[in-house]
Amino acid sequence: MNEKLEHVTTQILNQIDNIMHQQANVMIDHNSQLPRSVPREGFQPASDLQLAFTDNLLLPSFSEDAITDKDHNHLQVSLMQIKHGQSCVFSLHSPLALEIVVLDGGFPRENSQDWNTDEFNSSILEKRENKRSLFLGESKAPLRQGIASFGTLKLTDNSSRVRTGKFRLGVRVSPGCYKGPRIKEAITESFQVLDHRSKFNQKPQTPSLDHEVWRLRNIGRNGAIHRRLDAAGIKTVQDFLKLSVVDRQRLRETIKMSDNKWEETIRHARTCRLGDDLYLYHVHCFTVKLNPICEVVEVKSNSMTSALTQLTSADKVQIASAAYQIWNKLERVVAMPNMIGAQKQNSIRKCELVSDEPRCSNPPDGSQRELSAGNVTPRLGASACVLEQLPSPQRAGAENQNCNSLYSNGGTMEAQQQSDQMATKVDQPHCGGPAWSVHTCFAAPENP
Repeated sequence: MNEKLEHVTTQILNQIDNIMHQQANVMIDHNSQLPRSVPREGFQPASDLQLAFTDNLLLPSFSEDAITDKDHNHLQVSLMQIKHGQSCVFSLHSPLALEIVVLDGGFPRENSQDWNTDEFNSSILEKRENKRSLFLGESKAPLRQGIASFGTLKLTDNSSRVRTGKFRLGVRVSPGCYKGPRIKEAITESFQVLDHRSKFNQKPQTPSLDHEVWRLRNIGRNGAIHRRLDAAGIKTVQDFLKLSVVDRQRLRETIKMSDNKWEETIRHARTCRLGDDLYLYHVHCFTVKLNPICEVVEVKSNSMTSALTQLTSADKVQIASAAYQIWNKLERVVAMPNMIGAQKQNSIRKCELVSDEPRCSNPPDGSQRELSAGNVTPRLGASACVLEQLPSPQRAGAENQNCNSLYSNGGTMEAQQQSDQMATKVDQPHCGGPAWSVHTCFAAPENP
């Protein structure tokens, strides 16, 4: 009995020993998978140092164009130390090299500002197969006194190659040149890089008067609308705006676009800066001042300014239409660039004051003088108005007689009085009478 009991006990002890060995092996395997306290190779502890671009990029960006900041300067990067919410430029004692790289515009995810070095490096873009290097130029620069200045940089490819359609630029410490606490990388805003060929078809945010009309939104270069406008003589944004003032319906019928696109195109054209130049339209006893898009600015009659509020919209359109028919013959008053504020406005308003050299429509030397707001020349009183009503031979004779009289008298007040007297004798009825109206005075010619 004792022998049998001893045998059973030995078996049980052996089973318990086997179980204990199995559990010990499991615990050893588990502990071997736990992180060690020894730092991994390449690990950099967190620090308060990070890189930062000193300014935003100049956008839009085109391939093959130099990359600059918004002030057209080469890119600069500073090393910043951030403590307690305050930042300042930090200067290292040892030299440091920085490197600019191209990143996928989708980095970092959800625009988070918390990323590690591995995530940054994995987002760096390389050139496409059989293509040139994506990034050309001086992409490396030394960090001196906390500032690194880079040279000329260019992107050789557009950003349509990536899923987001955008790139970012990033800057990091050049690999292998630094051992110490981590310096966090810097990134720019994400941006689109357009093919350099599209630069010539760009729609400017604010067009200029002398831009070709296809620069306006919804008008494609060499497209159907562009061809129709060109056939109608509408070459520039100024031509487009002038016709929109004098005959909007005709312009609309020429363009033939939807209401929404029409309104968008008109709004875009209206952002154009008109400048301060004026155009003078002389007819009968009136002088009309128009801005560069044929809008009436001022109407004068016998040296008296008429308030624009006295003119209806139809009156203004009729006057503008008459001036539009002979636009290339109007006199232009050029605003001087060094005139500012009230001086400039005052000079424009007084563009008919007498100066040292009087102006006539047909000066003896045959030259054509352009009015300038800085060196203003006068109109020949009422005589210049009524001369327009004479037949060509009589008008030429009267103009020469009037001009010669003024030049011989040196542009004096007596000469001006003589011209006014002649005007009174030639065509007095045009300047008044109960039947006179702005409609009869500014009626546009039927067929210019």
